[in-house]
Amino acid sequence: MAVYAGYAQCEPVSSFNQGFETTDDAAIPACWSTIIGGPGVAPTANIETVSFNGTGQSKSVRISHDLSGENAHVILVSPKVSNLSAGTHRLRFSTFSNEDLFIEVGTLDGLTVDANFNMVGEPVQIQTGVHEYTVDFTSYTESDDLIGIRVTTGYTVFLDDIIWEVAPLCPDVHGISIVSTETTTASLAWNAGEEEKWDIVYGSLDVTDPQTLTPIAPAPTGTPEGTISDLLPGTAYKVWVRSVCGEDNGIWMEPITFTTDCLPVTEFNEDFDASASGTLPACWSSIIRGSMVTPENENVMVKDWNAVSGQNSVALSRSVESSEVFLVAPSVSTLPLGTHRIKFYAFSYSESAILQMGTLTSNNNDAAFTQVEAVGLTSSYEEYVVDFTVYDGSDIYVAFKMGAGSTIFIDNIRWEIAPECADVSEIITTATTPNSASFLWAAGGGETTWDMVYGDMSVTDPAALTPVSPAPSGYSMGTISGLEDIHLTSYGFALLVVQKPKELG
Repeated sequence: MAVYAGYAQCEPVSSFNQGFETTDDAAIPACWSTIIGGPGVAPTANIETVSFNGTGQSKSVRISHDLSGENAHVILVSPKVSNLSAGTHRLRFSTFSNEDLFIEVGTLDGLTVDANFNMVGEPVQIQTGVHEYTVDFTSYTESDDLIGIRVTTGYTVFLDDIIWEVAPLCPDVHGISIVSTETTTASLAWNAGEEEKWDIVYGSLDVTDPQTLTPIAPAPTGTPEGTISDLLPGTAYKVWVRSVCGEDNGIWMEPITFTTDCLPVTEFNEDFDASASGTLPACWSSIIRGSMVTPENENVMVKDWNAVSGQNSVALSRSVESSEVFLVAPSVSTLPLGTHRIKFYAFSYSESAILQMGTLTSNNNDAAFTQVEAVGLTSSYEEYVVDFTVYDGSDIYVAFKMGAGSTIFIDNIRWEIAPECADVSEIITTATTPNSASFLWAAGGGETTWDMVYGDMSVTDPAALTPVSPAPSGYSMGTISGLEDIHLTSYGFALLVVQKPKELG
């Protein structure tokens, strides 16, 4: 059991709104407390403020239940409340979780492990993702003055924006979810009470006060669902919903976030160097699903190391073998045509790491995956080619799924038309002079003629260069002449000439 300094000096309050933004990491806000103990409590059970997974800014409180026994106490305790038994208030809070679990909200008559915990209402089933919940205290008439939030199942849940407030006259909506998104629209639905009218507002991710927004018109009536139109493609938004009961309104619930679909592309070439570490490029996304996953261990994000070229790569990580971790490419209109392939570099420190390449029905969490090919990886970067010319489905999303391994790094991903000629490989420099360089390569198939192009290190598109003349033919070797005497080493010069021609098919 832990009671944090300052509690004894705190006077009872009539309301509170705790967002944890001013609380130090690994601490608990002043006047709040924790109770951790009892039969079967896990030795790693803990409650602390962390600097991530908050619904507003960045911070939240992490409650680590860690599969403690059903009689254990892992409880976050509010400040003393002066009006707990007034029958006028409720508790509202937001959660983030990677697993479905249960918590109980109730009252306490003390701050010891053997204090009586009296649950109010029914256990709250916490769903994966970010959600908001309320527990009604308007029927409570006992004399306790502490509110406890007790986690009873699962591993970890994050709480934010814990609010003790007057219960509104119009009931809250619950279970707001995005049903579907398109490039300029988003459809949503929610669970309602007896009310038959609602307001919807939406805004950019930097909006924090829904009161500053104008509800969409006409307001949804009759059925708890609505559609937001005139949105921008590939753009992230927040959305709130409230109930309307005659002249009274409920409170704005959630928000939840969504991103409209990007316009489909025909090709892409992504090296991740323009994306900040910890993010993903625009129109790229991830899917992480399964039980017992945590954001610290299961994630997909850009890293500023382990790159093939430039500085950045993208890493897929997981610690639970039963979890599914996907990197999802932008939607491509050319996938159903059966004319393209994907090329990428990848490696893993894990032995026998496997990438499952395939397609998804969408980039939503419930998307169905169809495997096209399983690629076995080595402990150093190699280039891989997966042929999608045999694909005859209707999906428009290409995905990289972790098949085996704990962390996989990927870089330089290209979606391109599959060439009629097979790729050459094993390009090596055989000789250099101050003004020329000779090369040898392995032919891709039965071809007898090749193109060679070269340029300085700033060139990124070999298609913009003019092939040398005459083109090599007959034997898989060739020489580039007439170069400037710039006294580069053979290794540096080989990279200058060879790196881009390798990409030609």
